[in-house]
Amino acid sequence: MTSLTDKSQIWETILSDTHITNAVHYAAKSVNWTFNRLAISGEWATFKRMMRIVTGVAAQQCLMSQVQKKGKVVTKDWSDYRTEDTFDLALPDGKIADTKASNHYREYDTPKIRPKFSLDYLIKCKDYSGRDYRLFFPCAVPVEQFDVKRKRPKDYYIFTVISSPTDFISERMKGRDKAFLVATVPPGLGNFLNYKKLVAAREAAGAGISLTFSIGPQAKINEYLSPGKRSKVYAGCERDGGFFEERIELEEGSSASINDISGFSYLRMDSKEFECFSNILNMEVSNHLTEEIYDSGLRNINLLPQKIHRFTKESFANLYIPQSKIYFLGWIDRSTFEQKRKKLPCYGPPKDRMNKYSNTDGTPPILGVLYPRSTCYIYPNVYRGGFINKNYYVLPRDLREMDELLDIV
Repeated sequence: MTSLTDKSQIWETILSDTHITNAVHYAAKSVNWTFNRLAISGEWATFKRMMRIVTGVAAQQCLMSQVQKKGKVVTKDWSDYRTEDTFDLALPDGKIADTKASNHYREYDTPKIRPKFSLDYLIKCKDYSGRDYRLFFPCAVPVEQFDVKRKRPKDYYIFTVISSPTDFISERMKGRDKAFLVATVPPGLGNFLNYKKLVAAREAAGAGISLTFSIGPQAKINEYLSPGKRSKVYAGCERDGGFFEERIELEEGSSASINDISGFSYLRMDSKEFECFSNILNMEVSNHLTEEIYDSGLRNINLLPQKIHRFTKESFANLYIPQSKIYFLGWIDRSTFEQKRKKLPCYGPPKDRMNKYSNTDGTPPILGVLYPRSTCYIYPNVYRGGFINKNYYVLPRDLREMDELLDIV
């Protein structure tokens, strides 16, 4: 077993357009079937969840490409988006490897936040387990993934860093080379349209929902079109256990409907259409499932919260990420992870009035735990940064070099 000691042991490459494009399309259709582990909420919750899926899937696609270039055959079935764990890689011996991707945004590499990222700097800090987040590179796994009562635990963890020029989750449109422009609905309506139990009930009963789209009063979706020409938008929908995009053609004063669908994920526009989109696109929802459907809290969820939703230009966001470097740092098996993390400190978030660069001791002092809002180099103390949830962690020094991954794939 060879531990990570030198930057030459790290695989370094570029996320290709193919990796990113495949990840974008997978995230767009799978987001409603992916567990919201970070409990992300708010107006842009769906977009933020999509972007995390994009980075994770792109990292896994890139990993598979790198392994194949080194002579190993690795495949993954991406078709079963409703039940397949997005970031798992099944190995020949039946074990599972889980890819953990972290986003490094170079715009935060400033003197007041953290030093500039390099592999030399990471290797220099590979043994550091102190409080200063600028030197701290934990390889983290959410605590709930070690709860064997909830789901099958992973056998291996592979840690990667995706280095991008801008914070593409906070900045929803700029800094991209390509565009996949989508608009989603707010959480209340989104839960009605996409809740898994409701989708299944609609498909079982053969009674779904209908969506009617129309252009708002005196609105012009497409100013460059001559009178009478139609403009196109696309709706991402569910029906009969699968996902599809429905093209909708509209002109001023017209409407178009999609009938008998079980779920709605997003509305998409091509770049040229979006540039000239200047007003309101209405979506009216009709519910054809009459029976009550209850969630785990015994609440009837088959209640339409609002009949009409209006999309504007500000409703859209770009799911593409900028061209980015990716670093595959190393990997570790589950039992070794458990042993190593129990020798490490426990941390909570910094207290700015004392030292904004220093994490605080976690309480209670469980070993190898990072509490919510604790910080590290990748997730610094800026703009309410830090870890969103509770994590176990090890250090880069604890990882095995990437070349030895080829022995198990």
